[in-house]
Amino acid sequence: MDFFFNLKTYIVLLMLIFLEIVLGIDNLLFLSIISNKLPPKLQNLSRIIGLSFAMFIRLILLLLITLIFNLKQTLISFNISWIKGEFSYKNLILLLGGFFLLYKSVNEIYYKLKGKNNFINYKISNLTLFKTIVQIILIDIVFSLDSILTSIGIVSFKPYPQGFGYKNGIILIMLGIIITMTLMLSFSNYISNIINNHPTLQILVLSFLLLIGLMLITEAAKIGNFIIFNNSIKTIPKNVLYITITFALLVEMINLNIRRNQ
Repeated sequence: MDFFFNLKTYIVLLMLIFLEIVLGIDNLLFLSIISNKLPPKLQNLSRIIGLSFAMFIRLILLLLITLIFNLKQTLISFNISWIKGEFSYKNLILLLGGFFLLYKSVNEIYYKLKGKNNFINYKISNLTLFKTIVQIILIDIVFSLDSILTSIGIVSFKPYPQGFGYKNGIILIMLGIIITMTLMLSFSNYISNIINNHPTLQILVLSFLLLIGLMLITEAAKIGNFIIFNNSIKTIPKNVLYITITFALLVEMINLNIRRNQ
């Protein structure tokens, strides 16, 4: 019960919702583009079905990844001249996920600085509702991965009170996913306009992804007992991450308000 009466729970939940919304904009834009090729009476239905599938795909991916996390047996150990450690399913996923988020964020920032659109050029013609939904499901799988990895990076699964524990951590991420998808279903056009009209929010979230990716890599190295040049790897405390994200968001909200009043 302490979980639901803890201020930290709701702070982290708000962070998850905000990041899920911004990270889901590409998904939402793709869904809007492809659904607009359908007859008007089917467009809203395709959006509802598409976002509903996106929610279920995220929930399934979350359960699969967290189940693999519980497989802690060592897969392989290594000892090279300057680095040694071991890989388990958990730290391997964390390591690959961390590098994926680093690549994703750096790549997106690069294209935004170049003023280019890194959106995949989909060829859409003669679409039926079924073909539309199939394409939406396929792209949902791609877009869901960074969202789930980011959520896992933010939520601490350590036992209470250091973290939320495994069960409560899963519940928290699921709540974030369900609330986010409900908001996106209800206010999809409004949310898209806000994010697209304020590119600094996109850059801010991509910067968070850089930090979260780095945190996942250090956590993977810690779990695998990595030693590099005779130095063990230290993790980034998640409380520091919470404070950093909260402070940056508050500053950005103030900046947006100042720009609006000028």
